[in-house]
Amino acid sequence: MADDSETVWIAELCVSDSTEQKLTHKHRITVDEVEQAVKCVAGLRGSWDHDRARGSRMLLHAAVRGRPVLVVLYPTSDPDVWNLGSVHFRT
Repeated sequence: MADDSETVWIAELCVSDSTEQKLTHKHRITVDEVEQAVKCVAGLRGSWDHDRARGSRMLLHAAVRGRPVLVVLYPTSDPDVWNLGSVHFRT
């Protein structure tokens, strides 16, 4: 992570049906795998990014099945609750 990273706590991860379908069919990652990688895990670090179409989002580096992934999270009104945007295996 870059020097501007900050610690992120994810107590609850909200996942829409369309996001779950995209993860399962396009990226071959389950919501359970993502939750195991990021939910209630101390010391996760992420960096803020701004997407013109979607607004501010947190980019978080984690691992699924021992492989590095980029997790895209969108904030909610509760700082411990996040909306999952996507997860991509990093190459």
